[in-house]
Amino acid sequence: MKNTVATMDDLSARIKELEALEATQMDVVKAQLVVVRESLKPSSLIKNSFKSIATPGGIKNTVISTSAVVAAGWMAKKLFVSNSPGIVRKILGYGLRYITTSVVTKKLSALREKKTAM
Repeated sequence: MKNTVATMDDLSARIKELEALEATQMDVVKAQLVVVRESLKPSSLIKNSFKSIATPGGIKNTVISTSAVVAAGWMAKKLFVSNSPGIVRKILGYGLRYITTSVVTKKLSALREKKTAM
């Protein structure tokens, strides 16, 4: 495909090439539109959501790890603070909760890496 046009015949040939290219590109766009339309149907969205839950490494692992982190932080705060009326102890309890959740998050990610390496 050359970009220079010297005669009217060359111009006509170039126009036909570009029209053919446009037609094939339009067919590709239409096919993609059909795929996007199918993927955005409510039934497809629900089906894909269930598939992502059922697959390993999907939402299930995220929910489990988040629950473990939140539970560990809550338990650490409850053990340290319990029902203490002191504000300093409550602040220290929140700090302990933050540290505990950070440590548990790091340990869970390290365990996940070891599991995937096996």
